Amino acid sequence: MSLTLSNQSRRTIGSLVPEELLPPLGLLSIGGPLIDAGHYLCFLNADIAPMTRPAIIADLLRKRPDAILIRHPGFTSAHPTVVAMARLIRVKPCQTSPLST
Repeated sequence: MSLTLSNQSRRTIGSLVPEELLPPLGLLSIGGPLIDAGHYLCFLNADIAPMTRPAIIADLLRKRPDAILIRHPGFTSAHPTVVAMARLIRVKPCQTSPLST
């Protein structure tokens, strides 16, 4: 199975480590076991640049994964971004997947 792990771009008012971006350790910690289980894995870290929502969607669609796992860091400020991204990439079971076009 082809999987994309997506770390969404988010900015907060404050940071625990000013001027630093911490790696999304949760996604990285599940990546190894997924690879070991035989899955093809892509990682999209949209927080580095940061990437815009249209750029993230374009990148996800270009990769055409079977499934997209979106990281939710648990911060209140990240929730609207994660929800918006999930709505943009969500596919209802009765629809043709936008990832297959």
